[in-house]
Formats: sequence, C-alpha cells, structure tokens
Amino acid sequence: MLEEPGGPVTYRVVITNTSNPVTLIITSLTDSLYGDIALLPEPNSCDAVIGHVLLPNQSVSCEFTVLFFADAGISRSHVVTVMATTPAGVVVTDSSPARTVTITDVRPRPEVQKSASPASLPAPGGRFTFTVGVRNRVAEPLVLVALRDDAYGNLDGLGNCAAGVTIPSGETYTCRFTVGFLGQSGDRHTNTVTATVVDNEGNSATGQDSASIHLTAPVVRRASGSPVTEVPLSPSSPAPTISPAPAVGPSPTPSPGVTASPSPASSPVPIATAPAPPPGGSGGGVISRTGVDALEWFALALALIMLGSLIHETAPAGRRTIRGKPGRRP
Repeated sequence: MLEEPGGPVTYRVVITNTSNPVTLIITSLTDSLYGDIALLPEPNSCDAVIGHVLLPNQSVSCEFTVLFFADAGISRSHVVTVMATTPAGVVVTDSSPARTVTITDVRPRPEVQKSASPASLPAPGGRFTFTVGVRNRVAEPLVLVALRDDAYGNLDGLGNCAAGVTIPSGETYTCRFTVGFLGQSGDRHTNTVTATVVDNEGNSATGQDSASIHLTAPVVRRASGSPVTEVPLSPSSPAPTISPAPAVGPSPTPSPGVTASPSPASSPVPIATAPAPPPGGSGGGVISRTGVDALEWFALALALIMLGSLIHETAPAGRRTIRGKPGRRP
C-alpha cells in the first residue's frame, strides 16, 4: 500500500540455487514492468549480482527502487524473472510471484490559522484587520470551496478573500479582511473562521481557528503645560464636570437719597479638577485645568464694568449733587 499520490517503492529480490549439485551463474534480472533491473537508476544494488556464481543451496539478494504515482485506487502488479546458466551452458530461468502495490486514498487535512491586528484599541473602538491562513498538509492539491466566519458570514469577496482557490501540497493560502468593532472599555469579541476543502476524489474536510479583539480604556487629552499629552482615562474615575459661573444680571437703579452699598468683590470662577490618582501613581489618567478660560474672563470683566457704573451714579450721604439747568441766584 502506498498513500496517494504515490512515491518511491523499493523491492527486494532473493535468488536461491535449489539445484544440487549444479552450480549456477546469474546472467540477467528482468522486471515485467521496468525491464532490465540492472539498468535501473540508483538506488539499485541488483546490477552487482549479474555474473554472481551460486553454489548449490546458496542465496544472494539485492534491492532496486522505482517511482509509482497515481490516483487513489490504482494498483500495479509485476513479477521479476531471473536467468542463469550452468557450467555446461544450460540456461535456466525462474520467476517470482506477482507483487501488487495499490495507491490508497488520503483524506484532506487543512490547517487553519487566524489572527487580528491590532489585537486591541482604546474605546470606543475602530477598525481591525483579520488575517486567515489555510495550509494544505497532504501530498495532493486541495481546493478551498468555502471560507466562513461565525460573525461576518461568507468571506468570499470580503477583503481579498476568495473561494475556489487551489492550494498545492505543503503551501498556504492567505487572505485579509477589515471590519469595525465599537463598544466600551473592556468589551471583547471572539470570532471563528471555518475553511472547507476538497480533494480530487471529492473527499471534504474542514479546519477552524479563532481570534479575539478587545477594547481598552479610552484616551483623553490632559493639559499639563506644554506639550499636550494623551493619557488613558480609567473607567473607575469619572471625568470631572465644570460648574458654570453664576449669571450676572443688570444692576438695580438706586432710589433717590439712598446710598448704594458697594458690590462685594467677585469670587473666583470655579476651576474643575479631576480626582486624585490612586496611590502608587498607576491607574487611569486624569484631567486638570489651570487658569481661567475666555468665558470666565468675560464674566469677570462684565461684573467689574457694572460695579464701576454703580459707583459713578451713587455718592456718599450728605454730599449728593443735584444736576439741573443753570439759573440765577436769588
């Protein structure tokens, strides 16, 4: 038996002189399929037995190798014939029983590999590229008839993946496709690809492999002087909120004879800061703000302008000035 598609076959020939008391001289060895065995290529030791003298009941052996390639189920039978002469010149021959070699079927054995690049992205996610490889592990060509993913369905036509490709023995078919994955930090997705192959006898087999991707903590910007850096924000540390500055309404008009009290000094606009990082300096990132932004400066300037207007219209008690038209003194 020889697995498809076939290969080298080695035969061993044993020649015994059963004549008694006649001595034999070997003159030729012939195979019914391959002809003169002494002329076959190496490895071949049978050329050395030509001319060998065999005493009664003595034996001599040799080996030769031939190639046999065929589809599963094909057989080949042949016999070896030896010719010898006696010292008196009498020619004698004998043949071996027929020997049969059959090519046996080998089931397809695909090896599937799948990987993802990148393996992770910061939340909310993005685009991931999967690479699929299908290796032919048998000695005959295989045809990739189907390539499916349990999450993305039929991969034929997705990216550069295609079905119907012939994979030679020992070689690997590789393709890639890109998909999007969105979610929250900690989300993980595992998907499995299945490849189906067939051989020239119609035998089919499948192979599978899986790959996983996941999302990490999101990346936010932190103003820490110059330059601006990006740090991951820990899911356990919520982003700080900025309290709005109190609204500044129009100043009331003072009643005559009433001294207006000076407006209190404007309090600083609240500055948002993130919670302190956990001990050890590890963990998620932080957000901090230093200084006052443009909106807060505008609110502060508006409050100062209105305060100045109020002071201009109001004088201290006892020194109130009444303005009117110029006239004559009595």
